[in-house]
Amino acid sequence: MQHYKIFTVVVSNIIFISALAQQQATTVQKNLFGEVTNLRDAISSKTIQEVTIYGGDNGIPYSRTTGSRFWQDEWQSAALYNQNNMLGIIPVKLNLVNSEIHVIINNEELVLTNDITSLIFFKENDTSISTAAFIRNVPNLFLDNKKLDDFVQVLNYGHYQLLKYRKRYVAVGDSLFRTVKRYYFSDKVYYFLKAANKVEKIKKLNKENVLVFLPSSSAYTEWIKSNNIDFKKENDIIRFLDHYNASKPK
Repeated sequence: MQHYKIFTVVVSNIIFISALAQQQATTVQKNLFGEVTNLRDAISSKTIQEVTIYGGDNGIPYSRTTGSRFWQDEWQSAALYNQNNMLGIIPVKLNLVNSEIHVIINNEELVLTNDITSLIFFKENDTSISTAAFIRNVPNLFLDNKKLDDFVQVLNYGHYQLLKYRKRYVAVGDSLFRTVKRYYFSDKVYYFLKAANKVEKIKKLNKENVLVFLPSSSAYTEWIKSNNIDFKKENDIIRFLDHYNASKPK
């Protein structure tokens, strides 16, 4: 898994500012794993034990569904933000089915209902290293002609960013002998390329579909070839965008 030095998300323009991040790292280090700073006024609700079948109105218990609704099953330390204000650091699970944030408060699992606009997950208890960042309510982000406000993962930082949306849903199938229905979580994954307030959906991960959104990308032909960049692979696209962002004049 690719690790980044801790950075803060400024949702007003959805860019990563590393200098500010290093400043905040000192503040974050003072917060022990699970400590809440500004979440004492957070509104929370009991966890929901039922999920709606994809494309239908029927609800079934999570206990009847194979797989996990969460990005990671284990509780992970994460910093929660409202816009550019850090609310606190607390054990978190991100529910990919409905973009809800599950937390532990006073030894009870709850779902936050206040406005969390971004969250940063940390490597175990080390708040100097972040493992993933998610943001929501991204301006001009559309999927199937509908505004998408769910959490999306930001895979790199810089002017051009690769965003990943993993929609987890409950699918229905027949059992081995077709006597009962079986329910299981399945994913649909979508990628977007973001530059400032412009967001483009990448139809399919390949060289043509990615480079079409990057000005003067033909100038990088030799670098792409010499570094064996495969645009069908997420990590290779990140490698290229890191180089592109660092070398392209703004």
